[in-house]
Amino acid sequence: MLIAIDIGNTEIVIGLYKENEILFTSRLETNRKITTDQYAMELNDILRLHNHSLKDIKSAVISSVVKNVGSKVIEAIKKYCEIMPIIVGIDTKVNFNLKIDEGQIVGADLITGAVAVVEKYKLPAIVFDFGTATTVSVIDREANFIGGIISPGIGISCEALSGITGLPKIEFNKPNSIIGKNTIDSMLSGAIYGAASFIDGMTERIQKEIGEECTIIVTGGLGEKIIDYTKNEVILNKDLLLEGLLIINKMNS
Repeated sequence: MLIAIDIGNTEIVIGLYKENEILFTSRLETNRKITTDQYAMELNDILRLHNHSLKDIKSAVISSVVKNVGSKVIEAIKKYCEIMPIIVGIDTKVNFNLKIDEGQIVGADLITGAVAVVEKYKLPAIVFDFGTATTVSVIDREANFIGGIISPGIGISCEALSGITGLPKIEFNKPNSIIGKNTIDSMLSGAIYGAASFIDGMTERIQKEIGEECTIIVTGGLGEKIIDYTKNEVILNKDLLLEGLLIINKMNS
């Protein structure tokens, strides 16, 4: 069995594969304070909920944007599964070409998402990942990763707004209307319709810059909250990075 682990700033997403079939997905909080052994215990507890254990794992692939957490999870896999995981990085074999400024490094999450997009979708493509940060990746029709956009995430933007102004914290529910009639509805509209407008506006500008219409893919924890409010036709793929990790494992085994 293959365990695929995507370590983000807020959450760790875990997928267990038997060949090409995903058996389950699960999520852990990204905790920078706990030890390697504690991560091993948490991973094993999740596997046990699904009638498996770390001893069942025969291969592993890991993407991490949090260096100290990534190193602990890697050590946990090496120690308790007795295998060397594939670690996504700039030297990983992929199915696209990097066309960015020399010396610049692309995050493991962007690499992983791009691998899945090139494998699964018509190019050119734009990937919107709504996580702790909102990232946009652009892959042209020749499978060149030509760059992207990094913006503050919806969650941290709303937390900052509440913390600085004293406005209430909100749950990301469906907005009642674009024009809010109270503080909560106004904040919801700003968050959800604002993110949808970000997709529409950036898509229009990117397509104008590259001169082609693009496939639009949305992923990340808050993606499904947003897609109903976009003007453009978009594809929601909540498991895009896990699918990318599966492909990377095949390419680098």
